[in-house]
Amino acid sequence: MRRKDREISYEEGLKIIDKCEYSVLSVCNGNEPYSVPLSVCRNGTSVFFHSAAAGKKVELLKDGTNVCMVFVGDVQAQKNAFTTAFESAMAFGKIYRITSDEEKISALKLLCEKYCPDNMPAFDISIQRSLSRTYVYRVDIDELTAKAKRIKKKSD
Repeated sequence: MRRKDREISYEEGLKIIDKCEYSVLSVCNGNEPYSVPLSVCRNGTSVFFHSAAAGKKVELLKDGTNVCMVFVGDVQAQKNAFTTAFESAMAFGKIYRITSDEEKISALKLLCEKYCPDNMPAFDISIQRSLSRTYVYRVDIDELTAKAKRIKKKSD
């Protein structure tokens, strides 16, 4: 990391993953990069997301493929200044498609609890309807770096 003064801890990086609204996953497509925004959740050192069962993303995400994920936490442009307070994390790891129904349901439940907690009473019905046509992926984090620019408030 170039700006060591902005580096934050591994644990803070995990918290950024937990609170981010979305992540961007990047993978190589031959000599071309391929990136896609995703809704994600985390359990331990693994990040989960769901997908349709077809498309470019599915074609590229083979078990054991190296991927990079970027997560952005709080961002705030500063009034009367040309700077931004921010926090972000970047993870490198390998991706795997989850095939066990039990593991898929567990990951989908984590996702739903994060993004639509008020709809959880309908979770079981939704799972019965869509589990067979939903792919779920797990990225096992091998490396995680995080940084932040926190602006101190001026005291009066």
